[in-house]
Amino acid sequence: MNLAQLLPLDESFLLLFRFDNPLESSVEFMKIWREYDTDGSGFIEADELKVNLLREAKRETIDEDKLIEYTDTLLQIFDANKDGKLQLSEMAK
Repeated sequence: MNLAQLLPLDESFLLLFRFDNPLESSVEFMKIWREYDTDGSGFIEADELKVNLLREAKRETIDEDKLIEYTDTLLQIFDANKDGKLQLSEMAK
């Protein structure tokens, strides 16, 4: 399984990470953001990203090494300031 196979499992995940059509409203974006920002910090930390990747892949078995690889890849793509977490400003462009 590769990253492209994992990500299409949930439409909201695709929308959040801009792999699909742009969101229709900022309200929709924030609803999805809050779902993934489980601790309410305003950031999606690597651990939150891993948990959500596992949740999205509930029909698949993912080993820990692949999960780390997927998480790292998403952070490399979107974490513009390289602080190890996703910020609204990085995702809302």
